[in-house]
Amino acid sequence: LPAAEIHRLIRARIQCKRAGDYKKADRIKEELEQSGVFIDDKVKAWRVNKDAVKFGHAYAQIGGPIDKTICDLPETEIHSLIRARIQCRSVRDYQKSDSILEDLMQSSVFVDDKVKAWRADGKSALTKQIRRMSYCQTIEEAIEAILEKEKVSPRDLSAFWTVVPKLLKYHQSGNEQPQVPQLNSIFNKTMDNIKIFGPRDLVQTGLAFAKIIKTLGGSRRRHARGSHHEFLLDVLQGRSDVIFQVIANTSMRMLSKFDARFLSNLAYAHALVEYVPKFDDGSTLFHHLAEKSIPLLGTFKPQDLSTMTWAFAK
Repeated sequence: LPAAEIHRLIRARIQCKRAGDYKKADRIKEELEQSGVFIDDKVKAWRVNKDAVKFGHAYAQIGGPIDKTICDLPETEIHSLIRARIQCRSVRDYQKSDSILEDLMQSSVFVDDKVKAWRADGKSALTKQIRRMSYCQTIEEAIEAILEKEKVSPRDLSAFWTVVPKLLKYHQSGNEQPQVPQLNSIFNKTMDNIKIFGPRDLVQTGLAFAKIIKTLGGSRRRHARGSHHEFLLDVLQGRSDVIFQVIANTSMRMLSKFDARFLSNLAYAHALVEYVPKFDDGSTLFHHLAEKSIPLLGTFKPQDLSTMTWAFAK
């Protein structure tokens, strides 16, 4: 911001405070901070934070460098999410703001609003309180990690199912007792709530279901009776048409919010289980995916384009 604009906004803020309109005064302050201008009311001064100008927000990185073994977000994406969260808060969209904060936390990025800082070095005190699904080495550990949560969110459920295909590659040892009733409970909770999942959680869960079916259905190894493997093969493969029709129906209500990655992964999941959902008007999910994808072709990354092409060819 040019100095003249900064002074104009500061004057407007002072007038709002004198008139008792503190909400508007706070909005002006947030607008200035988003532009890297910080006001100290105690000494009646303002300063420009060069880092805030560079990244578009006032939150400084603290601690060590990003630990890429636990944080799957590039630094540019972290800054983008922090900016988006600030914008949501400025218009009082706290639900979306909280959702963005949850996204950051799930990627081991922890934000401290009091000191306007963030860290992703894995050394936050909060890190010790959160057992990330990616740390789990067995299905038993993943089940325990999700069941120990007081409140299970759609993001928790999608994160759980995402790690299951990998964990299924490791069969149980004789010392581990299958937790099939608990697994069944998680599956039922997922299906009961899947209609309120957002685009990311819906697609991630559908893709995980498809990979589980492909992994177990294509295995030549006989699954032990009463094992997690047997249960998942029966419940997912046996009801795959119903499950993936529900996923398709749910996706149609929010398809306008899907980006290239979500579109390609949704197509891939359905192609993987060889199921083409149909709707009452005679159209199929793939008709709608094509319609939505064409205007977005310029945003498709090579991997997304390859995935989508394979799905349609399948």
